Amino acid sequence: MIRCFLRSLLRNERGASAAEMALMLPLLTVILFAGIEGGYFMWTEHKVVKAVRDGARFAGRQPFSSVHCGSGVIDGAAQIKSITRTGDPSGTVPVVQGWVDSDTTVTLSCDSTTTTGIYEELPDGAPRITVS
Repeated sequence: MIRCFLRSLLRNERGASAAEMALMLPLLTVILFAGIEGGYFMWTEHKVVKAVRDGARFAGRQPFSSVHCGSGVIDGAAQIKSITRTGDPSGTVPVVQGWVDSDTTVTLSCDSTTTTGIYEELPDGAPRITVS
């Protein structure tokens, strides 16, 4: 009688799917949330890269009179940072939550070896503005 009961218990497959699901659910949950977080990270990174590119494009279109290679000062540096952070010169809402102007750096360097073309009249050569 006990032997027959044990055989029927070992051959019983009812509930096997539920047990397999209970074993797999934690792994599937981790994979689900890792995919969501990875996608959010990549989306945020894309927004930051695009914003820095837009800020650099705006900085590159500044007139030579606002770029002072000798002192390393750019007249519109605050506006460049604001455009980079918000996408708008007068914007207040950042592209990425928590991004402040101090997180953006605008640096100026001058290439004194480039003195031809439109850079002939500049005493320090071609200005190079880097936004990061």
